[in-house]
Amino acid sequence: MAVLLGGSSGTDAGSPGQRRLPVFDFPEPAVRALAHVVRCARWRHTDIGHPLGVDCGNVERARDVIAACLERAPDGGWADPAATSELLGSYGIGLVVTEVAASVNGALKIAARLGYPVVLKTTAPGVVHKTDVGGVRGGLRSPQDVRTAYDDISLATKGGDMVVLPMIGGATTELVVGVVAESSFGPIVMLGLGGVATDVLGDRTFRAAPVSDMEARQMVLGLKAAPLLLGYRGAPPADVDAIVDLLQRVGRLAADHPEVVELDLNPVLVRPGGLLAVDARLRLAPPADAPDSDLRRLRS
Repeated sequence: MAVLLGGSSGTDAGSPGQRRLPVFDFPEPAVRALAHVVRCARWRHTDIGHPLGVDCGNVERARDVIAACLERAPDGGWADPAATSELLGSYGIGLVVTEVAASVNGALKIAARLGYPVVLKTTAPGVVHKTDVGGVRGGLRSPQDVRTAYDDISLATKGGDMVVLPMIGGATTELVVGVVAESSFGPIVMLGLGGVATDVLGDRTFRAAPVSDMEARQMVLGLKAAPLLLGYRGAPPADVDAIVDLLQRVGRLAADHPEVVELDLNPVLVRPGGLLAVDARLRLAPPADAPDSDLRRLRS
């Protein structure tokens, strides 16, 4: 690089610019540019790891689920809990066992079968953040608790079916894992601190799908809350390998099926011996034109 302080880069044939040598008027932008070059060179020589193979999921089963959803709603929309669970299950992404209740008596029967304590959640269409509108009640330990919660949620959300699921404990950290279809780059995988902290702290990392094992691990370690996953102040470390596996499966699902335009697993309860996705929201739409592959090509 050349820095010509107090002078002109010149236009004659002998000037640095004519010889394709970068020319700067001040040293500060020259140093910044050189730093970018160094970071890029280090990144290009970094091992990018290995993505999951295309055989990691039941592609045909997933296509059938998506086709059935789009047949019912040709313009797309939010999938129902059963279809969401089946689609995720086709890629080995497990959810907490849930059952849908259309009445308070149905909720009572499900709660008795699952065993107390349980959680009640609304499935009312258009409700994005259930806790914000009073659409979730947890720690229900008796039939009377379920009755009261059912009435309160119905009043707050103006009807709709309910989902009953067992209360899960023992988690060290809550995460959110998601996908959004970006018009220029295709599906983008997101990892962040989950629960209500998702919007409050905005602690998130992103990668383009599909995600390699190395990229998924970088996503985990790139969180500001990463120390909570690694055993902060003597707490048992979370199962980071399970998080990496989940990120890869979500990325593979999104890469295989462009109809998946939005996916939100929140919260994902992370424990020393694995993880469990408690809630999932999935939005499908007819596939759009694939983005220009050159926009995604960051390596030669």
